[in-house]
Amino acid sequence: MNNSKRIEILEEKVDKAEAVIVDAKELIQDIKEEEVKRQLYAEGKVSKKSIGLRELYEPSNNEKRNQAIKKAKEIQSRGFIGIIPKEVQYIVDEEKRTVVALIRVEETKHIIARGIAKTDPNDVFNADIGKAIALKRAKDLEVDDDLLFAPNPDEAEVGDVVQLNLKYTTNKKRVTLTERLPKKDNVYGTGKAFLTTVNNGYVNESQFTILNDSHKGAE
Repeated sequence: MNNSKRIEILEEKVDKAEAVIVDAKELIQDIKEEEVKRQLYAEGKVSKKSIGLRELYEPSNNEKRNQAIKKAKEIQSRGFIGIIPKEVQYIVDEEKRTVVALIRVEETKHIIARGIAKTDPNDVFNADIGKAIALKRAKDLEVDDDLLFAPNPDEAEVGDVVQLNLKYTTNKKRVTLTERLPKKDNVYGTGKAFLTTVNNGYVNESQFTILNDSHKGAE
């Protein structure tokens, strides 16, 4: 076999090797992209149906808030470090929109630390988020931003405590949303319609302001 033939054969092998390398690189890239998408899905940033697509979405305020409430409940469930048994007592004042966490020695009930959380007047009160913030402050720990700055809900839900803001009345009562009425959505006001604890018909979302969604922590 002359040198020309050998060179030709070697060049063919090189071409095949390069093709394999290109295919391998593309496969690696596909695997990496798939892993990234799965991670985004796990973090709630990509919808389930789009796991094989490149469709991203921003979680709603309700979804973000539900995650904050879930985290707050997990923080409350953690134990205490140290040889002296301790317990925590929460004082929730929904009218003042405050939560106080008192850490006591379990045996003597002596208070050894306290923390307080107060909800801003423009924010929706949630007892579980308040408990987690107060507990962290009592433990002298940094409070997570997703608790401190949990977004207000962008949609009302059954169980929310709201303040009525009806157009043709001075009724400013605080009531609880008790039942959804989908057929009455966007009738007298805009948004979803609900029955309330006050027996005077139904209200739409534009006719009230959400004050308290602590019921979510009990679900």
